[in-house]
Amino acid sequence: EPFNTLLQVYYADEETEMLDLLQRYLKKWYRAMQAHPRWYNGHLKVSDDGYAPYYGYWAFEAAAVVFLLDIDDSLIEHLVYPKDLVAYGKFLRIAGKDTSASLRPKAIKI
Repeated sequence: EPFNTLLQVYYADEETEMLDLLQRYLKKWYRAMQAHPRWYNGHLKVSDDGYAPYYGYWAFEAAAVVFLLDIDDSLIEHLVYPKDLVAYGKFLRIAGKDTSASLRPKAIKI
């Protein structure tokens, strides 16, 4: 948990259901992260020599799902959801300036 909730977004039929699942995922995200990642409480470990296992409390995986499925995230307002990052990615895609989204793996001849 809560990744199963996020995975269900891929199987939802309606965008409203996708948004509901995303909101439920984001609501569970912070509590679920307390027990696992090395970055949790990383802001307390930032040192003078530049070591910082902390990049912010962001649900990047939720943003990736929204970007990849091209979901309208205008109704998502959650502290850990990086809405600006998704908007920038969508802007680059529309402007034709994206890179990895347009790359295709080369076929392997066997």
